[in-house]
Amino acid sequence: MRKFLFSMFSMLIALVVVAAAYAQDTQDTKKDKSDEDTYTLQTITVTAQKRESNLQKTPISIQAVTGTQLAKEGKQRLDEIMEGIVGVSSQGSQVGTDFYMRGLGTANFGPPTGGLDQSAVAVLIDGVYQNRGEVVRGGTLDMKRVEVMRGTQSTTLGASSLAGAVSLVSNNPVFKYQGSGSLEIGNYHLMDLQGVLNVPLADNQAVRIAYSHDKRDGYISAGAGNSDLTNARVKYRWQATDALNMVATFNHQDIGGNGVDNGILTYYGYWEPYDATKDGSVPLTLAGDYDGYMGDPAIFGHVNNGVKYDDRDNPWDDGYPANKWPNNPFRDTKIDQYSAHIDWDLGIGTLSMEPSYQKAHFVSQEQPRGWNYRSEDRLQKTKQLDMQLASPASSSFKWLGGVYYYNTDFSGSILTTAMNYTACSGPPGSTSSTDYSYCWSNNANEQTEYAAYGNLTYPILDRLRVDAGVRYTRDKKTVLGSDTMDGNDAGPFSDYTYSNDAQEATWNDVTYRIGTEYDVTSQAMAYVIYATGYQPGTFANNAATGAQTLKQWTAGLKSRWLDSALQLNIEGFHSTYYNRNFDGSMNYYTSNWASSGLTACGSGNGPTAIPYSFNNDQGYACYTAGQGITVPTMTSEGVDLELNWLITEKDRFDASAEYLHSVEGAPDVPATESALETAGMSTDLATEVYNGLAAIAASYDGLTMQNSPKWSFNASYSHIFDLPNGSTLTPRINGIYKSSYWSLGGGPGANIVDPGDSVQDAYTLWNAYLTWTSSDDQFSVSAYVKNIDDKPILTNVTTGDPSAPVEYVALAPPRTFGVILSANF
Repeated sequence: MRKFLFSMFSMLIALVVVAAAYAQDTQDTKKDKSDEDTYTLQTITVTAQKRESNLQKTPISIQAVTGTQLAKEGKQRLDEIMEGIVGVSSQGSQVGTDFYMRGLGTANFGPPTGGLDQSAVAVLIDGVYQNRGEVVRGGTLDMKRVEVMRGTQSTTLGASSLAGAVSLVSNNPVFKYQGSGSLEIGNYHLMDLQGVLNVPLADNQAVRIAYSHDKRDGYISAGAGNSDLTNARVKYRWQATDALNMVATFNHQDIGGNGVDNGILTYYGYWEPYDATKDGSVPLTLAGDYDGYMGDPAIFGHVNNGVKYDDRDNPWDDGYPANKWPNNPFRDTKIDQYSAHIDWDLGIGTLSMEPSYQKAHFVSQEQPRGWNYRSEDRLQKTKQLDMQLASPASSSFKWLGGVYYYNTDFSGSILTTAMNYTACSGPPGSTSSTDYSYCWSNNANEQTEYAAYGNLTYPILDRLRVDAGVRYTRDKKTVLGSDTMDGNDAGPFSDYTYSNDAQEATWNDVTYRIGTEYDVTSQAMAYVIYATGYQPGTFANNAATGAQTLKQWTAGLKSRWLDSALQLNIEGFHSTYYNRNFDGSMNYYTSNWASSGLTACGSGNGPTAIPYSFNNDQGYACYTAGQGITVPTMTSEGVDLELNWLITEKDRFDASAEYLHSVEGAPDVPATESALETAGMSTDLATEVYNGLAAIAASYDGLTMQNSPKWSFNASYSHIFDLPNGSTLTPRINGIYKSSYWSLGGGPGANIVDPGDSVQDAYTLWNAYLTWTSSDDQFSVSAYVKNIDDKPILTNVTTGDPSAPVEYVALAPPRTFGVILSANF
C-alpha cells in the first residue's frame, strides 16, 4: 500500500515538474507558427460541482462526451455510453443495468428497484436524480453532453453517489429557430427516429420539443432483450429579465418490449421441448438428461451437454423457446417527470431552484421461472427540491450553499402464478395436475432525505486555491408492511394472509472534502483532495443495516500542451469503504446435512425467519445468509489517465486508461456461538457452525471485487478527408481492452474465492465509424460497426430457482451495424 502511494505521488510530482519546464518551451516554439497551423481542442464546460466550470479547472476525474458524438456513434442508451468509459463496468439484471465504478456497485441488493435500495453510482437527468434501474434503457434524447464522474461525489450530489455519478444534460431552448432530424436503421430490425424543433415565442421566450422512437429486435434467444422505446421532451424557457431565467421541462419515457437480458440465456447447454423418454423413470425429477424445466402447459427441458456459451455456434442463442407461454414476457415502464430550473441573479450571487416531480409506473410479465410466472404492477412517486445560492460567475472566490429534499413512495404488487404447485411456497405437485397457485404480495416503502451543503474555492495566491465542501444528510426509510396471500383454483387468496410489521430507521452523517489546487502554468493545474462519502443502510432479514461510509484520497494533474492541441489528465486515487453490504453469500452445511431429510435451510428447528436448521440429537445443521451481512473494510486504488491529441488539423487521437486494484476484506460473521446456543443448538454444534462460518468469512479476505478489471484501455483515431465539393469524410476506429474480471449476480457463493465460471477473460473489442458531412454542416450520413469480431462479453452470471437450477449468463450485444441519416437547420 505505502509503496503504491509513494510511487503514485512521485509520478505526479514528476509530471508537474515536467509540465512547468515543457510548457514554457512549447509556448516559445509555437510563437513562430503561422495562423494556418493553429488548431486547438474544444473547451468543455461541465456542471459536475453544481455550477458551470471549465473541465480542465475541475478537480475531478471526469470524462465528458458531447451529444453530437453520441448521435454519430448511434449510442441511444446509457449503458452503451458507459461501455467506452474506463473505470466503469456494467452488470445486467432483470430490471435494468447496474454500474460499477472503481470496483464499487450496488452490492447484492441489485440495481435500484424501489425506495429502499440505492445504487452507488448516481444517474441524473438535467440535474434530477433517477432512482430506478430501468432509466438506463431510456434514450439519450437531444443531449448536449454526458458527464461521467469517477470517485465519490457525496458532498455535492448526495448519498447515491458513493462511487461516482453520471449526469445527462439535454439542450435548453434558444431564442431562434432550430431543428434537426435523424433516421437510424440497422441489423436486428433496428429503426430509430428522432426529431427536434426549437421555436422562439418572443424575444425572451422559446420552446424546444424533442421526440424519439427506437425499436429493435432482441439479439438473445427468442428475441429477448428487444427494445421499444419512446421518448418525448418539452422545454419552455422564459428569460424574464437579464437577471431571471426559467426553464420548465416535461419529460416522458415509455420503455416497452421485453428488455430483459438476464436470467434467459443459459451458461451451458440448450433448451428443447420436454421428452419423457429422456427423463428417466420418474418425470420432472431433475433426473436423466434434464437438469431443469420451464413452463406450463408447454414444458421445456434443459440439457447440459457441457458446451459453454462461447463455444456454441451462436453464443446468444441456446434454443430458449418463444411464444410458448400463457403470457409472453414484456416490460412496460412509463415515466413522467415534471421539473423546472430557475436562476435568479441577486447581485450577491445567483439563487437557483430545481423542483421536480416524477411518477413511474412499472408493469411487466417475466419469463417463466421453472413453473412460475411473475407479474408486476407497481407505482413510484418521487418529489425532489434542490435550492442553492452561488457566488457570481466573475468572482475569484467561488462559493455555494444549498438545501436538498427528496421523497419517494413505492407501492403496488407482484403476482406469482405457480402451475402444478400445491402452494406458492410448496413443492411441485403431480405433472398431471392442473392446479394453479396464486401468490400476491406488496412491499410498499418510503424514503425521505434532507440535506444541507456548502462548497467553496478560495484563492490564497494567484496560483494557489483551497477547495472545500461539507454536507449534512439525514435519511429515513420505512417499510409500510408486506402483505402476502396464497390461493388456488378453488378460490384465489383464500388460504391465508400474512403481514410483516412496519419497520422504520434513520441514518445521518456529515461528509466533507478538503484540498488544494495549484496552477503550475496557465494550462496546467495540479490538485490534491481528501473526501468522505456516505450512503444510508437498508432493511434485510427484518433489521436495518448500518450506514456505509468512505474515505478517499485523490491527486491529479490536468494539463494542455502545444497551444491546447494536446490534453493530458491523470489522477491517482485511494479509497476505503466501511460497512459495505456484502456482495455474496455465506452458507455452511455440516457433513451429514445431506442425509438429514430436510430440503431447505431454515425449514427445520429454530425460530421463524432465522436462516438455519439443526438437529442436536443427530448433530447436523445448516446456515445460509446473504443480505444483512456487511464488510468492515474494502479498498480501491489506482490511476486514471486521459489523452486527447489533435495531431494535425485533420488527425485526432484519443486514449484513456486505468489501473485498478480493488479488494474486499473479510465480511462479518453473521452469527455468534452464544446466539446459536440461545436458539437451541448444543454447545458443540454451535461451535462447529460458528467456526465453519468464520472460515468462510476469512476466505473472502483479499478477493478482488467483481467488475474490476486490473487494466482498462480505450483508444480512438480519426482522420478528416476533404472532398472536392467541400464536404468531408471522417473514418474513426476505436479499440477497447479490459483484462480479466469476474461478474456474478449476488457475488460469489460460500468458499468460492475463485469465481470460476463467472470470469470473463481479457479481451479487445473493436468498433468502426464512418461519417460524411456536407459542406454547410446541415446534412450527414454516419455508418458504424460495433463489436466487429462478434465477441461474447460476459456481464453477469446468475442461478435459477430451485425448480430449475440452471446457470444463466448475460452477454453484451453481438456485432451490430447501422446507418444514420441526419439533417439540421
